Amino acid sequence: MQPMDSEFDDELDLRHYIEVLWRRKLVIILATVLVAGVAVGLSVTQEDQYQAASRLLLQGNEAEQRLGAVADPQSSSSNRIETEIGVIESDLVQDAVAEVLGFTPGVSVRADGDTDIVRISSTSTDPEQAADVANTYAETYVQWRRDRTIDDLLAAQQTVQSEIDSLRAAVSDLEQPIAALEAQLFEVGSESERNDILGQIDATEEEIATERDALNSQIALYQSQLSSLQVSQRITQTGGVQIVSTASVPTTPFAPTPLRNGILGVVVGLMLGVGVAFLFETLDDRVRSKEQLERVTGWPTVGLIPIIPGAKRGEHDLVTVEHPTSPTAEAYRTLRTAVQFLRLEQPLDVIQVTSANSGDGKTTTAANLAVTLARAGKRVVLIDADLRRPRLHEEFGIPNTSGFTSALLGNATPQEAFHRVGDHGLVVMPAGPPPPNPSELLALPQTRELLMRIRDLCDVVILDSPPVLPVTDPLVLSGHADGVLLVTDAATAKGRELSRARELLQQVDANVIGITVNRVADDAKYGYGYGYGYGYGDTPDD
Repeated sequence: MQPMDSEFDDELDLRHYIEVLWRRKLVIILATVLVAGVAVGLSVTQEDQYQAASRLLLQGNEAEQRLGAVADPQSSSSNRIETEIGVIESDLVQDAVAEVLGFTPGVSVRADGDTDIVRISSTSTDPEQAADVANTYAETYVQWRRDRTIDDLLAAQQTVQSEIDSLRAAVSDLEQPIAALEAQLFEVGSESERNDILGQIDATEEEIATERDALNSQIALYQSQLSSLQVSQRITQTGGVQIVSTASVPTTPFAPTPLRNGILGVVVGLMLGVGVAFLFETLDDRVRSKEQLERVTGWPTVGLIPIIPGAKRGEHDLVTVEHPTSPTAEAYRTLRTAVQFLRLEQPLDVIQVTSANSGDGKTTTAANLAVTLARAGKRVVLIDADLRRPRLHEEFGIPNTSGFTSALLGNATPQEAFHRVGDHGLVVMPAGPPPPNPSELLALPQTRELLMRIRDLCDVVILDSPPVLPVTDPLVLSGHADGVLLVTDAATAKGRELSRARELLQQVDANVIGITVNRVADDAKYGYGYGYGYGYGDTPDD
């Protein structure tokens, strides 16, 4: 089961992302058009830029090659190229180029792929200047590098010559004892002494022969290197760098590129638009789907009431009376069925209808639910318990001179405050004269006693109460009701307000039986289906 749940969650997430993109499509389109338009506009207004490039082949340091100082080519090649690029871009080279051109040029130096070729690019509004700067920069660097190489060769010659002199001095030191013995040959007179000195000379020669031969071999090696360096000094022309291609005068501008910038602007605009769309979605607290509504409140959705096509807010409030065959009226009958099933599971003789805020359609829902229950054969008493802004008497066109408050204060019996409407057993009790303290009046024991008396006279009592967030009246009334039906508007439902309403109702242990969503549009994501097959001229099956 877990993999199936995970797959379903992934499907919901993907569908949510698609819904967000579709809902915020205007933001995405506007951002895309704006960024692309700015990119193209800036490209059109910019002056044409031309780019020319010369290429140099890096051959390595001549002195290092002559001295045999060659490192691992794979590890040193890239480092050598990067080092050489750093030298080309150094102030020393730029100052040398500035002396030739008369100004300090701005160039771009980069390696040409994985080769030992370096590309020197120059950009200018003048194509000839772009080519001249690239070529001058390359030529100046080659000359600078040549002078530097010759200096390196001279320094290397001095180093080698110094080593040779040191080795020759070491050989001379080895031969000093032999020279001293040879000098003694001219001072002795007897043959035996001469033979003795000659023997010492031979013995000394044997002692120093091996060491002297090694020193002489080193001297010969250094002399070979010295000769090679001297030859390199005379023939070197490039200093280890040579120009492999010169910059030609460009004929077409390098920038701006309106088409490319426009495409880039579209991509950036899309990314920006998507980011802004999800930012707006994060900041937008509206509840947009049945799943999100149930996740925010933790209560089931028992009714989804669609908008009557073309109707304005406040029109056709009694749609079950005015348009009994409409899909909206059928949705109220579906709500009635859900309530009847709930009554099989728990006693729901007194049902309170409320909302989080005003304007969510609680009065409309209470009135139409009462009508559908009455047409199903139930004896229904609909009470306007909204003592602050009563509206039921306006919906049914009855007087409000005597009503719920009249019965609570003992100024009238419940039967005297009743108004029978229609011919299906529906009785409406309006709010009556407004009291100065509605919440205190509703909290009196008389309220429970009155509701119990009315409940004994009918099958179902429906209370139209004020919204939860502005006043405490509905919280007080919830203690007298068997169940609370919370109503919200699909177009204005906000998660923060619904969460707060849930907290308040939970604090008083209200038995919330579910949520009804009003004004569900055709394109809303509440899963409402118009598959009833009814038309406005058909007769409903009550």
